[in-house]
Amino acid sequence: MRTELNLLINSMGGGGAERQVSYLYKSGLIKNINVLQNDCSYEIDKGDIFPLLGSEFSLSLKGIVTTLVFGPFLFSKRLKENGKVLSFLELSNFINILSKIFKPHEAYVSVRISPNFYDKKRLGFLYLFLMKWLYPYAIKIITNSEQCRLDLLNLLKVDGDQIIVIKNAIDIERILELNKIGETLDKPTMGNDFVTIGRLSYQKNYPAMLRIFSSLLKEIPGSRLFIVGNGEERDSLITLAESLGLRVCENRDESGEVFFLGFQENPYQFISKDSVFLLTSHYEGLPNVLLEAMACGSFIVSSDCKTGPKEILEGTLSNTDNNNFSPIKSNGLLLPVPIDYETEKVWTREIKKVLKNTMLLKEIRNNAQVSSYNYHHDKIIKAWENLIHS
Repeated sequence: MRTELNLLINSMGGGGAERQVSYLYKSGLIKNINVLQNDCSYEIDKGDIFPLLGSEFSLSLKGIVTTLVFGPFLFSKRLKENGKVLSFLELSNFINILSKIFKPHEAYVSVRISPNFYDKKRLGFLYLFLMKWLYPYAIKIITNSEQCRLDLLNLLKVDGDQIIVIKNAIDIERILELNKIGETLDKPTMGNDFVTIGRLSYQKNYPAMLRIFSSLLKEIPGSRLFIVGNGEERDSLITLAESLGLRVCENRDESGEVFFLGFQENPYQFISKDSVFLLTSHYEGLPNVLLEAMACGSFIVSSDCKTGPKEILEGTLSNTDNNNFSPIKSNGLLLPVPIDYETEKVWTREIKKVLKNTMLLKEIRNNAQVSSYNYHHDKIIKAWENLIHS
């Protein structure tokens, strides 16, 4: 008989890790979801979500300290001895392993981003210390990219088979169904329009994106940039866009060049097979938005940041004169993180090069859509099932 699997995660608000948990829930692999912060942005029965520290708890600095002090004991009271617990994200991972002190169990922890991310973060030193101290006690450490796995091996000094990779899953059928809605809305995006989806935060490097788009617009008149998402940098990004001479709008029906569309229930309606999807991030885990845009058949242009994009954009179609290396991959364009004038010029040059080659562009878009099926949720859920019930 299979052992019942308990799951613990910081919250079920929007996010990549939370989406993966929602797929596990829908598959029936898990029934109960324990959360530190009681919120949910997914279709999950409220009776299956159990807040660990009360409905008023928040993931503030005080909340993190409270979690580390009281969380392990409180969580252990919900567990059966020698059961299995799968946790996502560092704070929940720490609670998972520390609760073994009070109730022995098999701990599986999922790490969603490279430990290098914590080098310059507030309290990053504490997270790295706890990772080094606690993670070796996990049965398995699961990450979503090969690069993250290598970084964890370097940090933890554990046996190689203790850390495994299970890629992110996407629901391709649902994405394509929602994507079709865009075709009935007077086609929100047209040829050479640019789209990005994500929180308006430092991580996504939107100032560089605006400058790159401004340069491209001079040579590809009539293009538009659709920015889907909210965040703390919204006002400063609007100010930057206006300083670049770009007409800013908040409604797709207006006449403009940069559209700040905020949160959208259906962001896929803005990704067409004619559009260019941009990801200029400083860092990622394994970016779901790239996988989702690939499924829609968009032309993907991504920064070669840690971690994930290099593994998603695979193979090479042609070479440049730069030591026989080409940023043009079989399913997208992989470019250096745009951090200065020179790297931003590289983006402008390489994007124009592909957009001018219609045959190459069509091949890249077709390859992207085909390769997205490597991340089909049925395939990825099967990998989780094989791990947990092996």
